[in-house]
Amino acid sequence: MHVPGGRALIRLLELLGRRATPILAVSLFIGLALPDLARLARPLVAPAIVGLMVCNVMRLDLRAIAGAAASRPAAAAAMLAWIMVGAPLLAALVLAPRPLPPALKTAILLTASSPVLTAAPTFVMMMGLDGALAVFAVMASS
Repeated sequence: MHVPGGRALIRLLELLGRRATPILAVSLFIGLALPDLARLARPLVAPAIVGLMVCNVMRLDLRAIAGAAASRPAAAAAMLAWIMVGAPLLAALVLAPRPLPPALKTAILLTASSPVLTAAPTFVMMMGLDGALAVFAVMASS
């Protein structure tokens, strides 16, 4: 099936895939420098994140995800311990001496105790780290 402009789109996506990390950094600075443009582009953020997640997860091998914890059990256990115990405990220790409203403290603790963002594997893969282990951590902590 021939799609008009299909090759150009593929080349653009390949370029974005190879340069994802610096493009993300530059886009953050552009958004800060040009708030009106950032406000205009706001409706595109959610579809862009979903698209990145879908593209990156499609690149993963389901066997690799299933074997991620088995091949690196110490790393998997450390990630889950940090996500499920370490982050909430650290947040509680940091918040305890602070004179903040109880509702704000509760909100921060709930955020620190919540599962890893489903977008985390996308950012992990953009940094060249183990995406399968990140997907395992998202699934296991959820």
